[in-house]
Amino acid sequence: MTGVLALSGTAQARLIREGSLSSAELLEAHLKRIEELNPALNAVIEVLGDSARQAARDADQRRAESALLGPLDGVPFSIKDSIEVAGTVCTAGTIGLQSAPPSQSDATLVARLRAAGAIPLARTNLPDLLFAFESDNLIHGRTNNPYDPARTSGGSSGGEAALLAACGSPFGLGSDAAGSVRLPAHFCGIASIKPTSGRLPRSPQNWPRCSSLRPGWPGRRGRRARRPPLPRAGRSRRDGCPKPWWPRSRTFWAVPGSCWRRPVPCTHCPGPRCPGWRAGRSP
Repeated sequence: MTGVLALSGTAQARLIREGSLSSAELLEAHLKRIEELNPALNAVIEVLGDSARQAARDADQRRAESALLGPLDGVPFSIKDSIEVAGTVCTAGTIGLQSAPPSQSDATLVARLRAAGAIPLARTNLPDLLFAFESDNLIHGRTNNPYDPARTSGGSSGGEAALLAACGSPFGLGSDAAGSVRLPAHFCGIASIKPTSGRLPRSPQNWPRCSSLRPGWPGRRGRRARRPPLPRAGRSRRDGCPKPWWPRSRTFWAVPGSCWRRPVPCTHCPGPRCPGWRAGRSP
């Protein structure tokens, strides 16, 4: 089963479709892997074991009835602790949210993956409010690199990167503004993708609500890395900034000291912290 855990999510899904492996067996293998390795890595902050086992049984029943929901039906995945999962407390690694009420609904991406049959397996560690290139906070402590526990796994999606590199999850959901899925992937020797803004919905995330942060896909494939197939890709009505605003006229983005600056308002959520505000000038 160890060799199966090293496969990509799409390869694992293919084994389930072919009947070579059941979703329940695949899930239990991942749960056992997390139990073995997480004490040293501290990548996982919550295992969603009970709900995942029920979802795996449902997936196996659908396969027996030839009624699979989608290309990832029965495959587990992990989620960064800034992306909401119904029934769990999304802390974003900060003490101020440690006692927050559980999320009432899934983030849009989590909901879409569930609808396609994928199974939320675990929630992973990150730095306080996502603002660091290592994953350490006062609630859950530090996540370690699977190749050398004395070193960092990177941040802010460091829990995701460490877990995937250790074969504890086939793929996961992270987020990225300035390298938060790309840098941990580099540190841990896996692949990741930061999609174009608006390609995938970013709602709801506990922090930040409206920023240049975008959902990303850590995975274990190298040169030919692709994000897992996602049904109904595209922005969500729940996004605070549903799409970036780009001026239609010729506009040059400002370089400090080279020109005067003019804020360009976003038509969707105007405000100085919105990604639609850009410093620029027209010729």
